[in-house]
Amino acid sequence: IRDRSYYNRPNCVVNIDFLYWLSSFKNLILFGDMNIKHPNLFCRSTNLSGRTFLEALNNNQNPLSLHYLNDDSPTKVARTANENVEILDMFFCHPNISPFVQGFSVGNDYKSHHSFVSVKIPTKSHKQPKSFSNTPNFKAAKWDLFESELDKNSPEPEEIKLNSPDDIEKAIENLNTLFDKADK
Repeated sequence: IRDRSYYNRPNCVVNIDFLYWLSSFKNLILFGDMNIKHPNLFCRSTNLSGRTFLEALNNNQNPLSLHYLNDDSPTKVARTANENVEILDMFFCHPNISPFVQGFSVGNDYKSHHSFVSVKIPTKSHKQPKSFSNTPNFKAAKWDLFESELDKNSPEPEEIKLNSPDDIEKAIENLNTLFDKADK
């Protein structure tokens, strides 16, 4: 199984070409804060990313090979009275894997404005999971700083070129640097 995380900034259109490329992997699990909103994905509203994504998913000539795993449980918690709960954290998999999925769940540990989400897929391996004692403290994170650093230091999605494993590693390293700044 190949798992990949994808973050799509709010108010940015989802990179459909990148999702088509990812969906070509027959053993893919894709997850992340995608900011793709559409009622067909159990969202309470719609946005351009949601419409673009659904068009690709339902394209008769070249459908996007992804199976949606979320249920209607919100994954984003309202931080203020003006915000709504929403489904932003999403799980997808290649249709070859979907028969093996045994469950989707949303946790209620609100250390962040996003809930913990998980998918259960049994494997033959019975290894003990790694300890998460070094997990960043989301309550102590400076989210406003993280958002401003992300806005200042992140290229626009169309400027990101992921043509090699080194390009991908560099992009991950840059994002991890921003996470580290927010955790201090």
